[in-house]
Amino acid sequence: MVAERYCLFTLDKLKMKNFKKLYARRIDKGAIARNRSSHNHPLITKLSKPKRQSGARSKKSTFTDGPVNVETPVRLTEADNKNRQPKRKKTGFYKCKDVGQVAKLLQSQNRKLRIKGFRALKGRAGIPRERICYLKKIMRDFPFCGDTNQINGQLLEVGFARLHTDAVKFISGGPACLVTLIDGRFTTSHLQPRINLVEIKRRADATLRQMAPNYLACIEFALYNSHKHPTGGRVLSYHVHAIIWGGEDPFSLGNIVAEKRQAKFEPNFSGADPIRVKRCETTAANLARVLGYMMKAPHECPSFYPGKNGRKGNTHHSPKGDRHLYYLRLLQLRSLHTWDQMMFGKGEGAHLRRTALKQMKDLSLSKARVSENSPHADEVLPWWADLYTEIKIPNYKTPVIIARK
Repeated sequence: MVAERYCLFTLDKLKMKNFKKLYARRIDKGAIARNRSSHNHPLITKLSKPKRQSGARSKKSTFTDGPVNVETPVRLTEADNKNRQPKRKKTGFYKCKDVGQVAKLLQSQNRKLRIKGFRALKGRAGIPRERICYLKKIMRDFPFCGDTNQINGQLLEVGFARLHTDAVKFISGGPACLVTLIDGRFTTSHLQPRINLVEIKRRADATLRQMAPNYLACIEFALYNSHKHPTGGRVLSYHVHAIIWGGEDPFSLGNIVAEKRQAKFEPNFSGADPIRVKRCETTAANLARVLGYMMKAPHECPSFYPGKNGRKGNTHHSPKGDRHLYYLRLLQLRSLHTWDQMMFGKGEGAHLRRTALKQMKDLSLSKARVSENSPHADEVLPWWADLYTEIKIPNYKTPVIIARK
């Protein structure tokens, strides 16, 4: 009985509270309706706010007891609207404040690529457990011959740390630029990849050596969700990122060389500039961001949307349209490419590359001797071909990679 009385008491209390709120709301509405023409009513002055005029900046509403004074809004001309650019949110390597955050982001992106690649095999019937274990071994263990494959997280960590240490020593304090080279002839299909790394490096070297006496470059690839290749499949684009330094003004000389050399580059599907030169700070933190950007794993498949009315297009990194099989292909290419194939340089940049590769190879050989049954580099490509046969994807052909002359 006591519990029932308490429940009824609380219900009555709640009803009274709701009734008071509703009654007060009705009184306010009635008072405003009766005194609609009177601007001195206290209820109206409290709730009054300035109206927003078309073409003017919005002004935050103020609630006061007295009359509200609305200032004359400043109308923006078309030129002002064009010059006003919204603040871009810092993402990726731009939001990293120090070397440690860049190293963590590199490992995180490499881990994301692995996870997305493994999801393509999850739930597929007919895959032996030995296949999954061998794939984990390729990503975790070191090749017996000491190859520096790009999928290994420890090699990525050691190579990045060594490159950053030498870059601070040679580049810090002087002028430097980040250069991006995109040649349309090195776009291929993700179903039948044919990659000529020798030709990519030859054409990039012919351009970069004219810009500055020193450069360090790295070949990168990206798969685009939004564009289909004429031969079938999605577009797989190979391009080059490089950091150049030395000389009086590498930025001015780089732009002069870009104007002369861009006619020798075939147009790409996105319509982007074939040669892009940007100034970059040579602080320790920013050099880490630039090197991390050059060495990052393709953990996302971007979509490119062309611009309208002469405007530039936009690249979005949303997961819309993603397929886990795309990441399995990217994981395969990352495991087949090595750092000595994808990285090249000149002058002091050649020294940076040489010392980083030496440290990565020493680590790979020492770990391979300790571990048992280390995978051999020649076994990886046939293993991938057998895997695609077992999961019944015949249109995924074996990649053709030309890495040596």
